[in-house]
Amino acid sequence: NCTPPAILEFPDDFFTQRQRQRGAVVLNFIISLYMFWAVAIVCDDYFVPCLEIICDRLGLQTDVAGATFMALGSSAPELFASVIGVFITKGDIGVGTILGSAVFNVLFVIGVCGVGAGTVLYLAWWPMVRDSVFYLFSLVGLMLVLMDNVVVWSEATAMVSFYSVYLLIMYFNPRIEAYLYRVTKTTTPEYKSDLHEQKATKTKYDPVQQTDNEVEAEILDNVNGSDDTTKKGLLGRIYELYFNKEKVKSPLIVGFGEHLAHHHEYEQHVPHDVPDLTLGSPFSPPENVWPRICWVLGLPINLSFFLTIPDVKKPSCEKWVVLSFIICIVWIGVTSYVLVWMVTVIGYTFLIPDSVMGLSLVAFGSSVPDCLSSLFVARKGDGDMAVSHTVGSNVFDILLCLGIPWLIKTTVWEYDSSVVINSHGLFISCFFILGSIAVTLIIIWYYKWTLNKKVGCIYLVFYFIFMSISVVVEMNAFGNFNPPMCVIDV
Repeated sequence: NCTPPAILEFPDDFFTQRQRQRGAVVLNFIISLYMFWAVAIVCDDYFVPCLEIICDRLGLQTDVAGATFMALGSSAPELFASVIGVFITKGDIGVGTILGSAVFNVLFVIGVCGVGAGTVLYLAWWPMVRDSVFYLFSLVGLMLVLMDNVVVWSEATAMVSFYSVYLLIMYFNPRIEAYLYRVTKTTTPEYKSDLHEQKATKTKYDPVQQTDNEVEAEILDNVNGSDDTTKKGLLGRIYELYFNKEKVKSPLIVGFGEHLAHHHEYEQHVPHDVPDLTLGSPFSPPENVWPRICWVLGLPINLSFFLTIPDVKKPSCEKWVVLSFIICIVWIGVTSYVLVWMVTVIGYTFLIPDSVMGLSLVAFGSSVPDCLSSLFVARKGDGDMAVSHTVGSNVFDILLCLGIPWLIKTTVWEYDSSVVINSHGLFISCFFILGSIAVTLIIIWYYKWTLNKKVGCIYLVFYFIFMSISVVVEMNAFGNFNPPMCVIDV
Protein backbone atom coordinates (compact mmCIF):
# COMPACT_ATOMS: atom_id res chain seq x y z
CA ASN A 1 0.00 0.00 0.00
CA CYS A 2 1.28 3.45 -0.89
CA THR A 3 -0.04 6.99 -1.11
CA PRO A 4 -0.15 8.73 -4.52
CA PRO A 5 2.43 11.52 -4.40
CA ALA A 6 1.07 15.06 -4.21
CA ILE A 7 3.50 16.09 -6.94
CA LEU A 8 1.01 14.67 -9.45
CA GLU A 9 -1.42 17.49 -8.59
CA PHE A 10 1.01 20.18 -9.77
CA PRO A 11 2.38 21.10 -13.21
CA ASP A 12 5.45 19.25 -14.45
CA ASP A 13 8.66 20.31 -12.77
CA PHE A 14 11.59 21.80 -14.65
CA PHE A 15 13.68 18.67 -14.09
CA THR A 16 13.27 14.92 -13.88
CA GLN A 17 13.56 13.02 -10.61
CA ARG A 18 17.05 11.84 -11.54
CA GLN A 19 18.20 15.39 -12.34
CA ARG A 20 16.81 16.70 -9.06
CA GLN A 21 18.52 13.96 -7.07
CA ARG A 22 21.80 14.92 -8.77
CA GLY A 23 21.59 18.50 -7.56
CA ALA A 24 18.93 20.32 -9.57
CA VAL A 25 16.68 20.34 -6.48
CA VAL A 26 18.75 23.30 -5.25
CA LEU A 27 16.72 25.48 -7.62
CA ASN A 28 13.51 24.29 -5.94
CA PHE A 29 14.99 25.24 -2.56
CA ILE A 30 15.88 28.72 -3.83
CA ILE A 31 12.41 29.29 -5.27
CA SER A 32 10.73 28.07 -2.07
CA LEU A 33 12.83 30.44 0.05
CA TYR A 34 11.97 33.30 -2.29
CA MET A 35 8.28 32.47 -1.99
CA PHE A 36 8.57 32.46 1.82
CA TRP A 37 9.97 35.96 1.50
CA ALA A 38 7.24 37.04 -0.92
CA VAL A 39 4.43 35.75 1.31
CA ALA A 40 5.96 37.49 4.33
CA ILE A 41 6.24 40.83 2.51
CA VAL A 42 2.74 40.85 1.04
CA CYS A 43 1.20 39.86 4.40
CA ASP A 44 3.32 42.12 6.54
CA ASP A 45 3.52 45.22 4.37
CA TYR A 46 0.18 45.24 2.54
CA PHE A 47 -2.36 42.75 3.92
CA VAL A 48 -2.14 43.61 7.63
CA PRO A 49 -2.54 47.39 7.04
CA CYS A 50 -5.68 46.61 4.99
CA LEU A 51 -7.08 44.57 7.84
CA GLU A 52 -6.34 47.33 10.34
CA ILE A 53 -8.29 49.88 8.32
CA ILE A 54 -11.18 47.42 7.93
CA CYS A 55 -11.24 46.81 11.69
CA ASP A 56 -11.19 50.54 12.34
CA ARG A 57 -14.08 51.19 9.95
CA LEU A 58 -16.13 48.37 11.43
CA GLY A 59 -15.51 49.76 14.90
CA LEU A 60 -14.47 46.38 16.27
CA GLN A 61 -13.34 46.09 19.87
CA THR A 62 -9.57 45.70 20.06
CA ASP A 63 -9.56 42.15 21.43
CA VAL A 64 -12.15 40.97 18.91
CA ALA A 65 -10.30 42.62 16.04
CA GLY A 66 -7.09 40.95 17.14
CA ALA A 67 -8.73 37.54 17.33
CA THR A 68 -10.34 37.83 13.88
CA PHE A 69 -8.92 40.10 11.20
CA MET A 70 -5.46 40.54 12.69
CA ALA A 71 -5.21 36.80 13.35
CA LEU A 72 -6.06 36.31 9.69
CA GLY A 73 -3.20 38.62 8.78
CA SER A 74 -0.60 36.70 10.77
CA SER A 75 -1.98 33.25 9.84
CA ALA A 76 -2.64 33.83 6.13
CA PRO A 77 0.27 31.59 4.99
CA GLU A 78 -0.95 28.70 7.14
CA LEU A 79 -4.54 29.20 5.93
CA PHE A 80 -3.55 29.08 2.27
CA ALA A 81 -1.29 26.08 2.85
CA SER A 82 -4.28 24.32 4.40
CA VAL A 83 -6.53 25.28 1.48
CA ILE A 84 -3.99 23.97 -1.02
CA GLY A 85 -3.58 20.78 1.01
CA VAL A 86 -7.34 20.13 1.03
CA PHE A 87 -8.31 21.11 -2.51
CA ILE A 88 -5.18 20.56 -4.61
CA THR A 89 -2.65 18.14 -3.14
CA LYS A 90 -5.28 16.23 -1.11
CA GLY A 91 -2.52 15.38 1.32
CA ASP A 92 -1.31 16.17 4.81
CA ILE A 93 0.84 19.22 4.13
CA GLY A 94 -1.86 21.57 5.48
CA VAL A 95 -2.37 19.72 8.76
CA GLY A 96 1.38 19.30 9.15
CA THR A 97 1.91 23.02 8.61
CA ILE A 98 -0.70 23.97 11.22
CA LEU A 99 0.72 21.60 13.83
CA GLY A 100 4.29 22.59 13.05
CA SER A 101 3.44 26.28 13.26
CA ALA A 102 1.62 25.70 16.54
CA VAL A 103 4.58 24.20 18.34
CA PHE A 104 6.92 26.69 16.64
CA ASN A 105 4.86 29.58 18.02
CA VAL A 106 4.67 28.19 21.53
CA LEU A 107 8.21 26.91 22.05
CA PHE A 108 10.53 28.42 19.45
CA VAL A 109 9.16 31.98 19.30
CA ILE A 110 8.91 32.35 23.07
CA GLY A 111 12.36 30.77 23.40
CA VAL A 112 13.86 33.24 20.92
CA CYS A 113 12.23 36.13 22.78
CA GLY A 114 13.73 34.95 26.06
CA VAL A 115 17.21 34.49 24.60
CA GLY A 116 17.23 37.60 22.41
CA ALA A 117 15.46 40.14 24.62
CA GLY A 118 18.58 41.09 26.56
CA THR A 119 16.53 41.67 29.70
CA VAL A 120 13.92 39.96 31.86
CA LEU A 121 10.42 40.07 30.36
CA TYR A 122 7.41 40.29 32.69
CA LEU A 123 4.23 38.54 31.57
CA ALA A 124 0.59 38.83 32.62
CA TRP A 125 -0.80 35.45 33.67
CA TRP A 126 -4.38 35.81 32.40
CA PRO A 127 -3.73 36.09 28.63
CA MET A 128 -1.38 33.10 28.75
CA VAL A 129 -3.82 30.97 30.75
CA ARG A 130 -6.84 32.05 28.67
CA ASP A 131 -5.27 31.27 25.32
CA SER A 132 -3.61 28.09 26.57
CA VAL A 133 -6.94 26.71 27.79
CA PHE A 134 -8.61 27.39 24.44
CA TYR A 135 -5.57 26.02 22.65
CA LEU A 136 -5.86 22.88 24.77
CA PHE A 137 -9.55 22.40 23.92
CA SER A 138 -8.85 23.10 20.24
CA LEU A 139 -6.10 20.52 20.16
CA VAL A 140 -8.23 17.91 21.93
CA GLY A 141 -10.97 18.56 19.38
CA LEU A 142 -8.47 18.11 16.54
CA MET A 143 -7.30 14.84 18.07
CA LEU A 144 -10.89 13.57 18.16
CA VAL A 145 -11.20 14.46 14.47
CA LEU A 146 -7.93 12.72 13.58
CA MET A 147 -8.69 9.52 15.48
CA ASP A 148 -10.25 7.80 12.46
CA ASN A 149 -8.23 9.81 9.90
CA VAL A 150 -11.46 11.00 8.25
CA VAL A 151 -12.99 14.49 8.55
CA VAL A 152 -16.75 14.85 7.99
CA TRP A 153 -18.90 17.99 7.80
CA SER A 154 -20.18 17.75 11.39
CA GLU A 155 -16.63 17.70 12.79
CA ALA A 156 -15.60 20.66 10.64
CA THR A 157 -18.72 22.57 11.71
CA ALA A 158 -17.97 21.90 15.37
CA MET A 159 -14.42 23.24 14.99
CA VAL A 160 -15.54 26.45 13.29
CA SER A 161 -18.40 26.95 15.76
CA PHE A 162 -16.12 26.56 18.77
CA TYR A 163 -14.17 29.60 17.62
CA SER A 164 -17.27 31.71 18.23
CA VAL A 165 -16.94 30.81 21.92
CA TYR A 166 -13.38 32.13 21.85
CA LEU A 167 -14.61 35.35 20.22
CA LEU A 168 -17.26 35.70 22.92
CA ILE A 169 -14.61 35.39 25.62
CA MET A 170 -12.45 37.96 23.81
CA TYR A 171 -15.41 40.35 23.59
CA PHE A 172 -15.87 40.25 27.38
CA ASN A 173 -12.14 39.91 28.05
CA PRO A 174 -11.65 43.34 29.71
CA ARG A 175 -14.41 42.62 32.26
CA ILE A 176 -13.28 39.05 32.85
CA GLU A 177 -9.67 40.10 33.30
CA ALA A 178 -10.52 42.86 35.76
CA TYR A 179 -12.76 40.48 37.74
CA LEU A 180 -10.15 37.72 37.93
CA TYR A 181 -7.38 40.06 39.04
CA ARG A 182 -9.71 41.48 41.67
CA VAL A 183 -10.79 38.05 42.96
CA THR A 184 -7.29 36.58 42.98
CA LYS A 185 -5.94 39.80 44.48
CA THR A 186 -3.15 39.96 41.94
CA THR A 187 -2.08 43.09 40.13
CA THR A 188 -2.30 43.57 36.43
CA PRO A 189 0.78 44.73 34.58
CA GLU A 190 -0.71 48.23 34.33
CA TYR A 191 0.55 50.60 31.71
CA LYS A 192 2.13 52.95 34.24
CA SER A 193 4.00 50.17 36.05
CA ASP A 194 5.25 48.86 32.72
CA LEU A 195 6.34 52.39 31.92
CA HIS A 196 8.22 52.69 35.21
CA GLU A 197 10.11 49.42 34.75
CA GLN A 198 11.02 50.18 31.16
CA LYS A 199 12.17 53.67 32.11
CA ALA A 200 14.53 52.06 34.60
CA THR A 201 15.77 49.64 31.98
CA LYS A 202 16.16 52.44 29.45
CA THR A 203 18.16 54.52 31.91
CA LYS A 204 20.38 51.58 32.81
CA TYR A 205 21.33 50.65 29.27
CA ASP A 206 21.13 54.00 27.45
CA PRO A 207 24.11 56.34 27.85
CA VAL A 208 21.85 59.25 26.89
CA GLN A 209 18.87 59.59 29.21
CA GLN A 210 15.59 60.76 27.73
CA THR A 211 12.76 62.81 29.15
CA ASP A 212 9.68 61.08 30.52
CA ASN A 213 7.61 62.11 27.51
CA GLU A 214 10.20 60.77 25.08
CA VAL A 215 10.49 57.43 26.86
CA GLU A 216 6.72 57.24 27.23
CA ALA A 217 6.19 57.87 23.53
CA GLU A 218 8.86 55.38 22.51
CA ILE A 219 7.46 52.64 24.73
CA LEU A 220 3.98 53.22 23.41
CA ASP A 221 5.40 53.09 19.90
CA ASN A 222 7.03 49.77 20.67
CA VAL A 223 3.83 48.39 22.10
CA ASN A 224 1.57 49.54 19.35
CA GLY A 225 3.71 50.49 16.39
CA SER A 226 3.55 53.82 14.68
CA ASP A 227 2.24 54.64 11.27
CA ASP A 228 5.82 55.38 10.28
CA THR A 229 6.94 51.98 11.48
CA THR A 230 4.69 50.09 9.15
CA LYS A 231 5.97 52.11 6.21
CA LYS A 232 9.36 50.52 6.76
CA GLY A 233 8.05 47.10 5.87
CA LEU A 234 9.65 43.76 6.63
CA LEU A 235 13.12 44.62 5.32
CA GLY A 236 13.06 47.91 7.18
CA ARG A 237 12.45 46.24 10.50
CA ILE A 238 15.14 43.64 9.82
CA TYR A 239 17.49 46.57 9.19
CA GLU A 240 16.41 48.18 12.45
CA LEU A 241 16.93 44.95 14.37
CA TYR A 242 20.39 44.08 13.08
CA PHE A 243 21.93 47.32 11.83
CA ASN A 244 20.29 50.11 13.79
CA LYS A 245 19.62 48.62 17.20
CA GLU A 246 19.22 51.99 18.88
CA LYS A 247 16.04 52.57 16.84
CA VAL A 248 14.26 49.23 16.97
CA LYS A 249 10.49 49.50 16.61
CA SER A 250 7.74 46.93 16.57
CA PRO A 251 5.30 46.13 13.76
CA LEU A 252 1.92 47.84 13.83
CA ILE A 253 0.07 44.90 15.30
CA VAL A 254 2.01 42.04 16.83
CA GLY A 255 -0.31 40.56 19.42
CA PHE A 256 -4.03 40.17 19.74
CA GLY A 257 -4.67 43.85 20.37
CA GLU A 258 -3.21 44.18 23.84
CA HIS A 259 -2.63 47.77 25.10
CA LEU A 260 -3.69 49.49 21.87
CA ALA A 261 -5.92 51.99 23.63
CA HIS A 262 -2.94 54.18 24.58
CA HIS A 263 -1.58 54.57 21.06
CA HIS A 264 -3.37 57.68 19.79
CA GLU A 265 -2.85 59.62 23.01
CA TYR A 266 0.91 59.82 22.48
CA GLU A 267 1.11 59.32 18.72
CA GLN A 268 2.33 62.86 18.12
CA HIS A 269 5.53 62.22 20.12
CA VAL A 270 6.70 59.29 18.02
CA PRO A 271 9.96 59.95 16.13
CA HIS A 272 10.06 59.34 12.38
CA ASP A 273 13.70 58.77 11.45
CA VAL A 274 14.09 55.16 10.35
CA PRO A 275 15.16 54.52 6.73
CA ASP A 276 12.54 53.19 4.33
CA LEU A 277 13.78 49.98 2.72
CA THR A 278 10.76 48.40 1.11
CA LEU A 279 7.71 50.58 0.75
CA GLY A 280 7.05 54.08 -0.48
CA SER A 281 9.30 53.59 -3.50
CA PRO A 282 11.13 50.35 -4.38
CA PHE A 283 13.47 52.37 -6.60
CA SER A 284 15.46 53.91 -3.72
CA PRO A 285 18.26 51.53 -2.63
CA PRO A 286 19.66 51.78 0.92
CA GLU A 287 23.25 52.87 1.47
CA ASN A 288 24.66 50.02 3.57
CA VAL A 289 25.98 46.90 1.86
CA TRP A 290 23.84 44.14 3.38
CA PRO A 291 20.53 46.06 3.15
CA ARG A 292 21.44 46.93 -0.45
CA ILE A 293 21.94 43.23 -1.25
CA CYS A 294 18.55 42.44 0.30
CA TRP A 295 17.03 45.31 -1.68
CA VAL A 296 18.40 43.94 -4.96
CA LEU A 297 17.20 40.40 -4.22
CA GLY A 298 13.77 41.60 -3.17
CA LEU A 299 13.32 44.12 -5.98
CA PRO A 300 11.29 41.82 -8.30
CA ILE A 301 8.67 40.99 -5.67
CA ASN A 302 8.64 44.45 -4.10
CA LEU A 303 8.23 46.03 -7.52
CA SER A 304 5.43 43.60 -8.41
CA PHE A 305 3.55 44.41 -5.22
CA PHE A 306 4.24 48.14 -5.55
CA LEU A 307 2.77 48.24 -9.06
CA THR A 308 -0.29 46.06 -8.40
CA ILE A 309 -1.39 46.67 -4.78
CA PRO A 310 -2.66 50.08 -3.59
CA ASP A 311 -0.61 51.00 -0.52
CA VAL A 312 -3.34 51.84 2.00
CA LYS A 313 -0.81 53.22 4.45
CA LYS A 314 -0.80 56.30 2.24
CA PRO A 315 -3.84 58.47 3.11
CA SER A 316 -4.63 58.98 -0.56
CA CYS A 317 -4.99 55.21 -1.07
CA GLU A 318 -7.17 54.37 1.94
CA LYS A 319 -10.28 54.56 -0.21
CA TRP A 320 -8.97 51.58 -2.20
CA VAL A 321 -8.77 49.33 0.86
CA VAL A 322 -11.27 46.77 -0.50
CA LEU A 323 -9.41 46.52 -3.81
CA SER A 324 -6.10 46.25 -1.98
CA PHE A 325 -7.55 43.51 0.23
CA ILE A 326 -8.70 41.48 -2.79
CA ILE A 327 -5.39 41.87 -4.63
CA CYS A 328 -3.50 40.83 -1.48
CA ILE A 329 -5.62 37.67 -1.29
CA VAL A 330 -4.75 36.89 -4.91
CA TRP A 331 -1.04 37.45 -4.34
CA ILE A 332 -1.01 35.36 -1.16
CA GLY A 333 -2.80 32.57 -3.02
CA VAL A 334 -0.35 32.65 -5.94
CA THR A 335 2.80 32.77 -3.81
CA SER A 336 1.47 30.10 -1.43
CA TYR A 337 0.65 27.84 -4.38
CA VAL A 338 4.18 28.13 -5.79
CA LEU A 339 5.60 27.65 -2.30
CA VAL A 340 3.67 24.44 -1.61
CA TRP A 341 4.48 23.24 -5.14
CA MET A 342 8.22 23.67 -4.59
CA VAL A 343 8.10 22.11 -1.12
CA THR A 344 6.14 19.15 -2.50
CA VAL A 345 8.78 18.63 -5.21
CA ILE A 346 11.56 18.81 -2.62
CA GLY A 347 9.79 16.27 -0.43
CA TYR A 348 9.22 13.87 -3.30
CA THR A 349 12.84 14.18 -4.43
CA PHE A 350 14.02 12.88 -1.05
CA LEU A 351 10.93 10.67 -0.52
CA ILE A 352 9.91 12.71 2.53
CA PRO A 353 6.17 12.61 3.40
CA ASP A 354 4.07 15.75 2.99
CA SER A 355 3.32 15.76 6.71
CA VAL A 356 7.03 16.03 7.53
CA MET A 357 7.53 18.88 5.05
CA GLY A 358 4.56 20.69 6.58
CA LEU A 359 5.75 20.15 10.15
CA SER A 360 9.24 21.38 9.38
CA LEU A 361 9.99 23.48 6.30
CA VAL A 362 6.60 25.09 5.57
CA ALA A 363 5.80 25.70 9.25
CA PHE A 364 9.22 27.20 9.91
CA GLY A 365 9.22 29.42 6.85
CA SER A 366 5.69 30.72 7.32
CA SER A 367 6.27 31.50 11.00
CA VAL A 368 9.61 33.31 10.75
CA PRO A 369 7.99 36.77 10.19
CA ASP A 370 5.96 36.35 13.39
CA CYS A 371 9.13 35.30 15.19
CA LEU A 372 10.93 38.44 14.01
CA SER A 373 7.97 40.60 15.02
CA SER A 374 7.99 39.13 18.53
CA LEU A 375 11.74 39.57 18.83
CA PHE A 376 11.44 43.27 17.87
CA VAL A 377 9.04 43.87 20.74
CA ALA A 378 10.92 41.64 23.20
CA ARG A 379 14.11 43.64 22.66
CA LYS A 380 12.25 46.73 23.83
CA GLY A 381 11.13 45.02 27.03
CA ASP A 382 7.43 44.42 26.34
CA GLY A 383 6.97 40.76 27.22
CA ASP A 384 3.18 40.67 26.92
CA MET A 385 3.14 42.00 23.38
CA ALA A 386 6.03 39.75 22.39
CA VAL A 387 4.42 36.48 23.41
CA SER A 388 0.68 37.12 23.89
CA HIS A 389 -0.19 36.36 20.26
CA THR A 390 1.88 33.18 20.00
CA VAL A 391 -0.61 30.95 21.80
CA GLY A 392 -3.75 32.79 20.71
CA SER A 393 -2.85 32.54 17.03
CA ASN A 394 -2.71 28.76 17.38
CA VAL A 395 -6.40 28.72 18.32
CA PHE A 396 -7.16 30.51 15.04
CA ASP A 397 -4.88 28.15 13.10
CA ILE A 398 -6.43 24.93 14.38
CA LEU A 399 -10.10 25.91 14.47
CA LEU A 400 -10.35 28.10 11.36
CA CYS A 401 -7.30 27.46 9.16
CA LEU A 402 -8.17 23.75 9.27
CA GLY A 403 -11.89 23.96 10.00
CA ILE A 404 -12.94 26.34 7.21
CA PRO A 405 -11.30 24.45 4.29
CA TRP A 406 -12.65 21.17 5.67
CA LEU A 407 -16.14 22.64 6.04
CA ILE A 408 -16.16 24.05 2.50
CA LYS A 409 -14.86 20.78 1.06
CA THR A 410 -17.45 18.61 2.83
CA THR A 411 -20.49 20.86 2.32
CA VAL A 412 -20.10 23.22 -0.64
CA TRP A 413 -17.38 21.69 -2.82
CA GLU A 414 -18.50 18.07 -2.53
CA TYR A 415 -21.63 17.77 -0.42
CA ASP A 416 -21.52 15.09 2.28
CA SER A 417 -18.00 14.07 1.28
CA SER A 418 -15.05 13.60 3.62
CA VAL A 419 -11.42 14.64 3.88
CA VAL A 420 -8.96 11.79 4.35
CA ILE A 421 -5.87 12.25 6.53
CA ASN A 422 -3.17 9.85 5.37
CA SER A 423 -0.77 9.94 8.30
CA HIS A 424 -1.54 8.38 11.68
CA GLY A 425 1.58 10.04 13.01
CA LEU A 426 -0.11 13.45 13.12
CA PHE A 427 -2.37 12.12 15.87
CA ILE A 428 0.75 11.13 17.81
CA SER A 429 2.23 14.60 17.23
CA CYS A 430 -0.84 16.12 18.89
CA PHE A 431 0.12 14.36 22.13
CA PHE A 432 3.54 15.99 22.03
CA ILE A 433 1.94 19.37 21.37
CA LEU A 434 -0.27 18.85 24.43
CA GLY A 435 2.96 18.32 26.31
CA SER A 436 4.33 21.57 24.90
CA ILE A 437 1.34 23.45 26.35
CA ALA A 438 2.01 21.96 29.77
CA VAL A 439 5.72 22.73 29.51
CA THR A 440 5.00 26.33 28.53
CA LEU A 441 2.68 27.05 31.44
CA ILE A 442 4.62 25.11 34.09
CA ILE A 443 7.94 26.78 33.28
CA ILE A 444 6.46 30.28 33.10
CA TRP A 445 4.58 29.69 36.37
CA TYR A 446 7.71 28.31 38.08
CA TYR A 447 9.66 31.41 37.10
CA LYS A 448 6.86 33.64 38.41
CA TRP A 449 5.58 34.71 35.00
CA THR A 450 8.92 36.02 33.82
CA LEU A 451 10.88 35.17 30.69
CA ASN A 452 14.67 35.32 30.67
CA LYS A 453 17.56 33.79 28.74
CA LYS A 454 17.56 30.58 30.79
CA VAL A 455 13.83 30.01 30.25
CA GLY A 456 14.26 30.79 26.56
CA CYS A 457 16.99 28.15 26.21
CA ILE A 458 14.74 25.58 27.90
CA TYR A 459 11.96 26.30 25.41
CA LEU A 460 14.33 26.01 22.44
CA VAL A 461 15.62 22.65 23.67
CA PHE A 462 12.06 21.34 24.03
CA TYR A 463 11.24 22.58 20.52
CA PHE A 464 14.09 20.66 18.92
CA ILE A 465 13.20 17.56 20.96
CA PHE A 466 9.60 17.78 19.74
CA MET A 467 10.62 18.25 16.12
CA SER A 468 13.07 15.37 16.25
CA ILE A 469 10.52 12.96 17.72
CA SER A 470 7.74 14.08 15.35
CA VAL A 471 9.89 13.71 12.24
CA VAL A 472 11.15 10.30 13.35
CA VAL A 473 7.57 9.14 13.98
CA GLU A 474 6.39 10.44 10.60
CA MET A 475 9.28 8.63 8.90
CA ASN A 476 7.98 5.34 10.40
CA ALA A 477 11.02 4.72 12.61
CA PHE A 478 8.77 3.48 15.45
CA GLY A 479 6.07 1.80 13.40
CA ASN A 480 4.02 2.11 10.24
CA PHE A 481 2.24 5.38 11.03
CA ASN A 482 2.55 6.97 7.60
CA PRO A 483 1.92 5.06 4.33
CA PRO A 484 4.91 5.40 1.99
CA MET A 485 4.62 7.45 -1.17
CA CYS A 486 4.19 5.65 -4.47
CA VAL A 487 7.38 6.06 -6.49
CA ILE A 488 6.79 7.17 -10.08
CA ASP A 489 9.02 8.63 -12.76
CA VAL A 490 8.31 12.38 -12.88
